[in-house]
Amino acid sequence: MAHSNPTKIRFLIVENTFLSIPLLIPRVVPVLKPFSFLCNQRWNSQQLIPFVTQKILFLSGKRDELIPPDHMTKLYQSARKSAYKKFVQFEKGTHNDTCIQPGYFEAIDEFLKTTLKTPRVIVEEVTDEDEYK
Repeated sequence: MAHSNPTKIRFLIVENTFLSIPLLIPRVVPVLKPFSFLCNQRWNSQQLIPFVTQKILFLSGKRDELIPPDHMTKLYQSARKSAYKKFVQFEKGTHNDTCIQPGYFEAIDEFLKTTLKTPRVIVEEVTDEDEYK
C-alpha cells in the first residue's frame, strides 16, 4: 500500500513482519517446504520494500517464534530508497509481546518526532533495548 501511495502515506511502522508467505512457510511448517510454490497468497514485502520511499520504523522481537527475526533484518536492509529508516530490536520480544517490551512506545515516539521534522535521508540502527531504559 505504501509503495502504491507515496504521497498519501507519510511513514510506515513495521513490526515482526515476514519477507513473503512462500518464504515463511518452510520456516514455520518445514514439512510443507516442497509445496511452497503452490501458495497463491504472496504478500511479497521483500519485493516491494526496496521501492518504498517513505520513512520506516522496523520493530523486531529477537525471540519471535513465528516470524524469523532475520526476515525483519532483511526487510530493513532492503529498504534502500527509504527517506529515513530505523531498526529497533527487542532482546526478549516474541511475536505477541514485542509491544509490551521496555522501550517499545518510546521508540515509536522518537521515530514520530524525528520523522515528522526530518526530510533528509538518515539511517540508524539500534539493536539493544537498553538505549530506551
